[in-house]
Amino acid sequence: MNNPNEGNWTVCRRADLHPPTDSCKASPFSHQQDEGPWSGYEEALALYDAFNTCTDSYVATLIQDALRVLHHAYRLYGPESVICSYNGGKDACVIVHLLRAAHANFLR
Repeated sequence: MNNPNEGNWTVCRRADLHPPTDSCKASPFSHQQDEGPWSGYEEALALYDAFNTCTDSYVATLIQDALRVLHHAYRLYGPESVICSYNGGKDACVIVHLLRAAHANFLR
């Protein structure tokens, strides 16, 4: 597998992210909060705080467990190695919002 762009997959390395006109676009989870493409940093932090103050007895524990797992993933592997597969379904939307919140908290 010498070609990193085989099939439906494109391999993006950190060096490939600059300049952003390259075929590998910068991640919405970029660390460049001021000039990067991710403009919803404050919104994601507010979402994280809302998740942490959830009082719904049915989902509060599940949300806390999910955020704890994501926190450990970011701590152990770093933000460049934590990925999410998004297919547009309801479950994937939940995961994306949890990941956004956890990522913003990691950068706090």
